[in-house]
Amino acid sequence: MQRILFFTLFLFTSTFVQAQGAYQFLPPPGKTLLFIGQDKQTIDDYVKATGVIPAGVMVYTSIQDVSGLSEAFDNGAGVHHGAYLMEQYPNSALQIGLYMVDATDRVNQGLHEQNIDILAEWIRAQARPVYLRIGYEFDNPDNHYEPGSYIRAYQRIVNRFRELEVDNVVFVWHSGAYITEESDPMAWFPGDEYVDWIAASFFAPVQYESVGRLASMARLWKKPFMIAEASPMGTVSLEAKKDWYDKFFRTIADYEPSVACYINSHWDAQKMFKAERFGDARVQKFVPIKELWLKEISQERYVHAQKDL
Repeated sequence: MQRILFFTLFLFTSTFVQAQGAYQFLPPPGKTLLFIGQDKQTIDDYVKATGVIPAGVMVYTSIQDVSGLSEAFDNGAGVHHGAYLMEQYPNSALQIGLYMVDATDRVNQGLHEQNIDILAEWIRAQARPVYLRIGYEFDNPDNHYEPGSYIRAYQRIVNRFRELEVDNVVFVWHSGAYITEESDPMAWFPGDEYVDWIAASFFAPVQYESVGRLASMARLWKKPFMIAEASPMGTVSLEAKKDWYDKFFRTIADYEPSVACYINSHWDAQKMFKAERFGDARVQKFVPIKELWLKEISQERYVHAQKDL
C-alpha cells in the first residue's frame, strides 16, 4: 500500500509537537509521556503516594451511553469521571478508551450518531490533547470485533469528528498485542488516513515481541507509537513483580513509545476483575517496587505534567 505522509515536525508547545496537516501531540524526540490510569481513585492515590502528577490521565467510556465523562460512573472497574480528572489535573493530557463491544453494527446503522456527537463536543470542550482509542484491543478475542464491522465503525466515528472540526483529538488504533500466525491485526486496519497513532497493550513479558512488531509497524508508517495499557496482571511474588517492571522498562527503552500508560489498579479489589485474580498493581503498595518505579521515572526520558500543553 502506498502511503504519502507529510510529517514535517515543528515545536507545538514546550511539550508537544504538531505534524503537518494534523495534530499528533508528540513529545520531543527521545521522550515518553507517562500516563496513569485507569479510574478516579487509582489516579488520585498514585499522585498522593508518589508526589508525581502524570503527563496524562485515563478514562473509559462507551459508544452505547458515553458514560463516565460529564458525570461519575462505576461499572465495577472503579469510578470513571472525565470532568473530575480534567478539573483535578489541569496540566495533564487525556487518554480515552472507547468501548464498542457488540455495538459496531449499530454505529454503522447510524443508531449512535447522537452519542458520537456528545463525545466529540465533550472532547472539544477540554481544550487539551486527547488520545482517543476507538474500540481498544480490537484483536482481543474476548471483544469479538468482526473486522469489517469494526473498520466501518472506526471510520464513521473519525469522519464525524472531522466534520465537526474537533482539532484537539488524535485517533489511536490499539492492538491487544495478541499477535499469532492466525491473528493478524491488519485485518482490523481502518486505513492509513484514519489512524494517527498505533498502540499496543503490555500485560505480560511474553508480549515483548508482539509489542515490538507493532512498534516496528509504527516506525515503518511514520506514525507515533503508544503503550496504551500496561499493568503486571497475575504477578504475586515480589520477585515476579520486579521481573515484570524490568521487562516493562526494557520495552520502553527498546521501542521508545511516545506515550506509555500504566494502570495502577488493585485489580482484586474491583468487582469486575475480582474473580480473575489479577493481583495488586499499585506501585505504592510495595516499598521496593515504589523505589524502583520512582528511580526509573525520574530519568530524563519521562515527561510528567507541565503547565503549558
